[in-house]
Formats: sequence, structure tokens, C-alpha cells
Amino acid sequence: MTQTLWLAQRAALAIALMLAFYVIAIGLAALLFWIPYAEWTYLNRVDIKIAVFCVITGLALILAVLPRPDHFADPGVRLTAESNPKLFAEIRSVAKATQQAMPADVFLVNEVNAFVSQRGGIMGVGSRRVMGIGLPLIQGLTVGELKAVLAHEFGHYAAGDVKLGPWIYKTRAAIGRTLESLSESSLAFIFKAYGELFMRLTLAISRQQEFLADALAARVTHPSAMASALRRTSGLAPAFSTYWTSEVSPALSAGYLPPVATGFTQFLGVERISTAIAKVIDEEAKTGESSRYDTHPPLRERLEALSRLPTPAVMADNRPASELLGDADRYARELIAFSFPEDAQHLRQIGWEQLAYDMYPAEWRKTVHQFAEFLSKHTADALPVDRAQLAAVGALLPGGGTRSSEERVSTACGVMSCGVAVALLDLGATLQTQPGQPFSFHRSGVSIEPFNDVPKVVSGELSMAEWKARCHAIGIAGRPLGALTSSQSS
Repeated sequence: MTQTLWLAQRAALAIALMLAFYVIAIGLAALLFWIPYAEWTYLNRVDIKIAVFCVITGLALILAVLPRPDHFADPGVRLTAESNPKLFAEIRSVAKATQQAMPADVFLVNEVNAFVSQRGGIMGVGSRRVMGIGLPLIQGLTVGELKAVLAHEFGHYAAGDVKLGPWIYKTRAAIGRTLESLSESSLAFIFKAYGELFMRLTLAISRQQEFLADALAARVTHPSAMASALRRTSGLAPAFSTYWTSEVSPALSAGYLPPVATGFTQFLGVERISTAIAKVIDEEAKTGESSRYDTHPPLRERLEALSRLPTPAVMADNRPASELLGDADRYARELIAFSFPEDAQHLRQIGWEQLAYDMYPAEWRKTVHQFAEFLSKHTADALPVDRAQLAAVGALLPGGGTRSSEERVSTACGVMSCGVAVALLDLGATLQTQPGQPFSFHRSGVSIEPFNDVPKVVSGELSMAEWKARCHAIGIAGRPLGALTSSQSS
């Protein structure tokens, strides 16, 4: 009750500040227009410089504060109840539990996020309810956790946040336009100070709204479900960013379209990835600090607030939320086509294993050819470990001159790893990899991971004796790293 009262008071203050901003801006514009009029009326003269300044500044103020229509563009792939009955059944159950109307549109988006808003119209008038749900979010949560997230978003509807939101956002935008218009004017300081006050107040409101939405979600589902969803989401966000940057983007740039959704599931299943996610979550839960400019409270504070709520005995639904959507890879393809409409039609659909063969060996051979002089002096089982020599090799690559010595050594290790990889391919070793997994070559019951093992040899983590033994066992001992087959060198 105290939270609700605090929020109501702050919301009323925010509305008052909004109205005051428009009154000040319009009033100041009127005063500026009046100055040359007063000079003419009462002094029978007009100072041209003053008049021009007043008219231009007044017009700038009026144009800056005029409300703009909200031209809403679809943020992703539109979902329908007909094609997604299971997902919409859960959305309807949450809408009923929170006593809210269903959103007019539900979109699938390519991010670890869920959101609701009122879009279209002017300053929220004539708008419609819109919901967005991230495909990677659905992939990473259970049904119970996803319902908690949905209940949280409906909590923003229930509290009227999305009704107040357009006014706050439009006012922030108007203040920003005003500051931009008056950047060279001595009047800018007025709106700069006002904007600072407005931002601090409204962002504090936004953070409090998150607590109230969490509490509603906890009542509708379970505090542990909401807490679990928050923890999981805090780890999924950086994981998806890494997955997209390291696995998906290179494939798309090369003209390939692998099964993106399946790849993300595989990526999350890799032990080192899941361990890294758990570490991120634990750090956020323990050390997260808030700033007055944050829109959301830190995870630590949200979890502490949830821990103080009653915990009813409700069975958790631990089914993967992806079951509600069906063919996740099809939706991932649709999202890529939505984001890159011109390029997507030229992408070649390919599996992750085949992608490894089609995409990466050509790059490795290119690197081997570029550094053939260096690599040909060394055999696979006798790698150079002199760090000064390796740093000199790393300096030859693009951007090497600006890198540190350690970065150059790492780059040189990458060059030698390419040499080992090509030697293994030429010998007929089988290449295996999956998203999040290193490239692994297999032959005669022996496996080598060049891009992991070579740096370990250089650092001493993997002994030269053990490395030599593995090279002999797999069959690449004595093979020059820079050697190319006749077909490759022609």
C-alpha cells in the first residue's frame, strides 16, 4: 500500500511537471513573440537583432513542444492465436488472472526481452495495446517462468504504466528537442535543469513500477517463478549477444542461414557457457548497484523484494516454454527475413556441421597461404613457443601494430591453429563442431582441438611432450604447417 501511495504521488508530480513544462515552454515562446510587438507598440521602434532572435527562438520552442504522431512500425513478426494456440492460451490465462484485456497485437522479437506498450495515436490518445516477446527469451525459460514474465508485463497494464508512459516519453522527447533547438541560446540552461529534474523523477517512477509489476506477477504465478525468470533473463541476455556475435553474424555475413534457434539451444547446453551464465547471474544477484538514471532496479533489489512476499503452494510448470511456440527455427528464419529483407532471400540454409565445412576451412587456408613463409619453417608437432617471435608474427596481421604484445601472441597462436587445422583436413581428419563448441578434429580414435590446444602449448598449460604424442597418434607429426596440397596452391 505504501508503494502504491508513493507511486501515485510521484505520478501526480510527474504529470504536474509535464504540464508545467508545456506551460513554461509555450509561455516563454509567447513572451518572446511579445517583446518585438511591445517595442513597436510602446516604443515605436523595433531592434532587428532582438526581433529576429525572439521570433526564431519562439518558433523553435513551439515546434519543439508540438506533439508528434506515434508512427508505429512492427518490431518483429506478428503472431496470431490461430497459428500459436498454445502460446496465446497462456497469454489469455495471464490476462484473465490480472483482469486485463488482451493486447491487440503480439509480436515475436529477436531479443531477450518482453514488453508492452500503447502504440499509435498522439500522446497515447487513439493508441492500441501491443506486446512483444523475445524468441531467445522463450527458448531460455520454462513455461512457469514465461508466465511470470507475461504477468509482469500485464502488471504494467494493470497499474496504468503504459497510459502514463507515452506522456512521459513524449515529454522527454520534447525537452530533448527543445534543448537541441536552443543549444546556442542563453535560455537553454532553463530547460537543461528542468530536463534533469524530470528525468530523475520519471526514472524513479519507472523503477518503482518494476517492483509493483514484479509483485503482481508473484501473486498471479509464484514469487519463485518470477525470481527464477529474472535470474535466468539476466544471464540469457549476454549469452544471446555472444551467440549472435560469434556464431550467427559470421554465418549470415558469409551468405549462410543455419538453424539459429536450434543453435542457441545447443549453445546454452555447452558446459562452459552454462557455467558462465551462472556466474553472471550470481554476480548480478550479489553486487548489482542502482543508478538514478536506470529504468529498472538492479536484480539484487528485485530478488530481495520478491523474497519478502508470501509463497503460496503452487506447482511449477517446468516444461520448456519453447513447446508453446512450435517450430522455433522457422520463426528464427522469419525474424531474420524481417530484419534483413533484402539479404535474407539470398541466404543458403545449411546445418551447423555442414556450415563448419563450407565456411571455415577456406578462411583457414587463406591464413595459411598468407603466412606460408612463417608456417613452413615449423612442423605441427614442433610449434614455436618463443613469445617475441610470435608477437612479431601477430604484428603482421591487420591492426597488429596497435595491439599489445599479448594480443599479438594470441593472434599468432590463431595463425598456427589454422596451420594445424589445415594439416588435419588434408590428412582426412573429420571436423566436428556445434555452436559454443570448439572445432574438433578426429582421426584414428584421437581428437585435437587446434584453436584450444595450440594456445595451451604456447602458454605451457599443455606440455610439448603431450602435444607431440597426440600429433604422432593422429598422424600430423612432421608435417610443415605451411604446406599446401597442389590443388590448393595452384
